[in-house]
Amino acid sequence: MFFLYKIKLVVTISIPILERVKKPLEKSLVEARLTTENIPAVEVVGSSSPVPTIMRILTMFFGKEQKRTMNASDCLAKECALQCSILSPTFKVREL
Repeated sequence: MFFLYKIKLVVTISIPILERVKKPLEKSLVEARLTTENIPAVEVVGSSSPVPTIMRILTMFFGKEQKRTMNASDCLAKECALQCSILSPTFKVREL
């Protein structure tokens, strides 16, 4: 019972902080001139991807379940390496 109370307390305290997740999403959509209906899928990556509360906020915001088809830890590093190789005059990137 004590453990359940602590979980509820943590969630209650963190709600204002977690609500701030929506602001960058809204700003990104406005800057891209898109709406949530224009987004066919949402892929969640990074260290916050296993947090259930964040997943619920994203589900409510986009109105669809998120996908987890990529490795949440490795995909950001792979994308950074790919972008660096594309921008580098030394390396050539070719499609396979």
